[in-house]
Order: sequence, then structure tokens, then C-alpha cells
Amino acid sequence: MGAGEGAAIAAALLEAGKPSSTPVAVIENASLPQAVVRFGALSSLAQIAPRETSGPALILLGEVFEAAQALAGDEAVRRAASQSE
Repeated sequence: MGAGEGAAIAAALLEAGKPSSTPVAVIENASLPQAVVRFGALSSLAQIAPRETSGPALILLGEVFEAAQALAGDEAVRRAASQSE
């Protein structure tokens, strides 16, 4: 799967001129309740893309994932707060 090739994919994109600060998201089991989303920068893709996955994984790049990371963090805080009430 693509996620297992995170280091090679990042190296190819960096060599092609993509900035190392480009936001990325790795989404495993995207449509399932056990979905896992990891955010980072292109420079950290090898660390956030798992070598082994429990299902299909997508690697997505672009500025929108910087905003998505911020929103996901806010949502996690809201969920944690509502569960403690």
C-alpha cells in the first residue's frame, strides 16, 4: 500500500521540488469507525505513514490539511469536554 512507501514517496516529491513544509494527512480505514488520521509535514511523512496498516491508507497533500489538523484538534477538545459533563 502507499502508506508503506511513505519515505520513498516523500523523497520523490522533495526531489521534484515540493516544499518539505507541505502539510500531509495519512488516513487509514477512511470510511470506518476505526479510521485513523495522522497529520504532519512532507518532511515527516516517513514517520507518520505506517509501514503496516490494518486496512487501506491514503496519503493526501496540500494546505487544506493544515486547517483540517487544527479543526480535528478543536473537535477532539469539544468531544472530551462534552464527555466530562
